[in-house]
Amino acid sequence: MRLADPRPSLCTACGNSGEQSTRYVDCESVREGPVVLDDTGQIAVDPHGALVTFDDVFLCDGCVRAAAALLEVKPELHSRQLREIKRLELQVELWKDYARRQEQTLASRPEIDVPKRRAA
Repeated sequence: MRLADPRPSLCTACGNSGEQSTRYVDCESVREGPVVLDDTGQIAVDPHGALVTFDDVFLCDGCVRAAAALLEVKPELHSRQLREIKRLELQVELWKDYARRQEQTLASRPEIDVPKRRAA
């Protein structure tokens, strides 16, 4: 999936053409869809003279939002969770660095010969 460029004539799901600022998702899939009729009952053509069909699947931002709501997608929650994951990953790297430094300190410490105690 990707943002549609150029902008399609209609949304495959709702059939609305939307405003110029409406963004569309190109689902990069094709289906056998109907030809669209204009207000007079004639086969609709886009500004480039091509027939307007629902063969390519394009969804407007409104339909994508509606689908996300049905799937209970919560962008704010997911953004917070992603920030927390990144914070924890950074913290893990700091602790790993600390552990490496501790191991280097232990590896470079001199050996001390401690005499054994005699049994009394």
